Amino acid sequence: MTTSTRKNKSIRADAQASPLDAYPRTTRCIEAVMRQYPGETPRALARYYEAVHQELAPLARQMESEVEELMRALENIRMFAAHHRREEWAQTALTLCAGVGVTPAVLRGDDVRQHP
Repeated sequence: MTTSTRKNKSIRADAQASPLDAYPRTTRCIEAVMRQYPGETPRALARYYEAVHQELAPLARQMESEVEELMRALENIRMFAAHHRREEWAQTALTLCAGVGVTPAVLRGDDVRQHP
């Protein structure tokens, strides 16, 4: 397969992509339950909805836990960078942290002078 053919296939795939494709763990979970509970009757759909809820609830809790762990790690990075805020790498780290909402709660000392 040539590079241009590969690109064309990926472009077509992107054009037909489902919003769920951005969430592979969730999509795999839903697809697995769909295979277990086929059918389009109201009763079949009710069984499917109950089963998918039972599978997605623990996955959601796991993902929330992972996000919390990542946010704690970013807060640690932000605090480390704040101690070295005059260095270029630290400014970049602080900017990236702020971009995802990890910011200091209170400005103190010379932080106030730097931020109007």
